[in-house]
Amino acid sequence: MVQFPLLSRLNDAYVELPPFQDAMPEKQPDAPPSVVS
Repeated sequence: MVQFPLLSRLNDAYVELPPFQDAMPEKQPDAPPSVVS
């Protein structure tokens, strides 16, 4: 993401927030096994 410094900073900030952590694909009940493992 070197080409997109703003997106990189936003990602770094958002990844720490619990609502964003809870929304990660691997935390979804219908996530396929390839995403969870």
